[in-house]
Amino acid sequence: MKIVFCLPGNSYSGIFLQSFIGVWTWCLQNGHQPILSQQHSSMVNFARCKVAGADVSKGMYQKPFNGIEYDRMMWIDSDQVFTVEHFTKLLSMDCDVASGWYSQSHGFTPVVENLDDEYFNTHGHYQFIKTEEMLERKFAFKEIMYSELHIHYIHQTVCNIFKNNIPSIFFQ
Repeated sequence: MKIVFCLPGNSYSGIFLQSFIGVWTWCLQNGHQPILSQQHSSMVNFARCKVAGADVSKGMYQKPFNGIEYDRMMWIDSDQVFTVEHFTKLLSMDCDVASGWYSQSHGFTPVVENLDDEYFNTHGHYQFIKTEEMLERKFAFKEIMYSELHIHYIHQTVCNIFKNNIPSIFFQ
């Protein structure tokens, strides 16, 4: 399996590098072909577009990574801490998009299960799942409506929605 590791950012901690090298090594030892795509911009949505190989001079619809063949994109933000076990759990999920989650300092995760417009109109944001609720569920749900793009994979078939092209708005 060809896995493109998508790393937006320009600095990575020692812990991140140890984690990433561990995952990269695991891929090589288990017959997977890891590919690195890394770019930086002070604007995170533009950085993600650059990592995917998007170029504003090439029009709205472009093939990810300039058309190279791949099976999955594995997106990992520079502030994430992860293990080979976390990676293999994501990789083993039988779905087109899988996302890891983590606890934020305010006691919530970056995950929204339902896009409740009434809640949004009242609070100015959708309802994120609390960390303790996520721990109680032990990953009991399979479908969510939103997750921040901190650590997740996207199967290449997702791009078929856009006729094998990704509009620039996909990563914004």
